Amino acid sequence: SRFPSLFASGTIAGTIDDSFESKSQLEIYDADLANNSENVNLIGSIVSKDCFLSIAWGGKGIDDDTYSHGLIAGGMSDGSVNIWNAAAVLSKSPDVLISRSEQHKGAVSALQFHPSQVNLLASGATDGEVLIWDLANPREPKATKPHAQTKSQNPPITALAWNKKVPQILASSSEVGETTVWDLRQKKVIITFRNSARMHLRASGLAWNPDASVQLAVTYFGHPVAEVWDLRQPMAPKLKLEGGHTGSILAVDWSVHDSQLILTSGEDGRLCGWHSTSGNLLADYSSNGVNFDIQFNPNIPSVISSCSYDGKVSIQSIHHTGPNHVPSWLRRPCGATFGFGGRLVSFGFDQDALSQSKPGEPKPSPQIRLDQLVTEPGIIELAQNFQQVIERGDFPNFCAHKIQTITDEDERQKWVF
Repeated sequence: SRFPSLFASGTIAGTIDDSFESKSQLEIYDADLANNSENVNLIGSIVSKDCFLSIAWGGKGIDDDTYSHGLIAGGMSDGSVNIWNAAAVLSKSPDVLISRSEQHKGAVSALQFHPSQVNLLASGATDGEVLIWDLANPREPKATKPHAQTKSQNPPITALAWNKKVPQILASSSEVGETTVWDLRQKKVIITFRNSARMHLRASGLAWNPDASVQLAVTYFGHPVAEVWDLRQPMAPKLKLEGGHTGSILAVDWSVHDSQLILTSGEDGRLCGWHSTSGNLLADYSSNGVNFDIQFNPNIPSVISSCSYDGKVSIQSIHHTGPNHVPSWLRRPCGATFGFGGRLVSFGFDQDALSQSKPGEPKPSPQIRLDQLVTEPGIIELAQNFQQVIERGDFPNFCAHKIQTITDEDERQKWVF
């Protein structure tokens, strides 16, 4: 959050440059969102021995300043997990590679830092193994498996994601279209499900609902429909996001700033925004080529990044989400205005309802209230008495009462008249 405009990229396996070299690089860019230029600034880079299949940037060491810019993890084509000091990449320090771990027996295809516990990193590889890395000492990472025992041969892992609400829950998806949800505390599988077509479709993306801990979205190669699953009803997807893509969906992300917004990218070159409750297609965004990776900026709500097969990383804004949806970052959390007669109309969330909402359930809807504010109790009492006089039609007695109680002689003569 201290460096919201910085992002890291790594050269993926199987790419060559104009001179037919397959040199791999780790690069750090500054998007500099205050600058009107469409070009981003390269502020640090190093050459990597192996090519990347996955990359993640975590906040380990930022709070205590041991690593002022955090750690960058790379899932490499040779099966290793590399940890770099981001500040050293920027300063071109020789002590840039902190550790290199070779626990996986296949290319590391998925990586993600834990959203709240900065010491934890999850990795998944083509050998079918999921590993949890403890980076308490980044120079000597310790890897553990999320299970006590497993099958002899697991399908290759293609995606994984930490649950945003329950810290011990991790999900992984595989080459055969199976999605497995792990409980790391109990070291066991909670549930495994397959795409609704019950076909061996390779899973391409995975994202949790940031507000409802039991909901996640999964996308597949060879399938133009993204599926939203509710783990309480695992026999069929809760929702299908269809009608936006004409081919494989390559990536998905669920906005942590607006839980009603899901973003997908497809091999048709489209970036589609979806409503996570209704399943409606909200908007179609411009795209430079076919994007195999998309991510919402975790700190700036309206900014997304996309990576395309032609080697380009794009940063763009998505303030507009169609006529039927207003992004939460553009909504006022509360508001009020005065009317006539001391009335006040206001809107906002009921704090008692928010505190009583159960984990995994969507937030309660905001409420509209109409209140009567009494700023001058004496005036209110006089107005109420006069209203009763009007209803009874007892004007002579009212005038006689005024004559008896008024002390100002000029005002008293007006009532006598």
